[in-house]
Amino acid sequence: EGFQWSVYPNPAQGTFYVKVQEEAAGNGLLRVLNGMGQNVYEEEVSWPAGGVTLTISPNFWSSGVYTLDLETQQRTPRLRLILTQP
Repeated sequence: EGFQWSVYPNPAQGTFYVKVQEEAAGNGLLRVLNGMGQNVYEEEVSWPAGGVTLTISPNFWSSGVYTLDLETQQRTPRLRLILTQP
């Protein structure tokens, strides 16, 4: 299919980027969950044909493993992010 997404750098030390690539324009709800399943970030996102790169700066998040969930009309793919704070 024409949809792909990724998170980088991973592991991240502070700011990280979420890249969405899709042939058609789209939208969805990006959520980031901590290791206990608590929602620590939520943003409605939309992208033009071709995609978008989002910048996320988790200033007050603890070091740990986070789950990224991008909920769209057709799919709910998940990614894992390892975050280390200085």
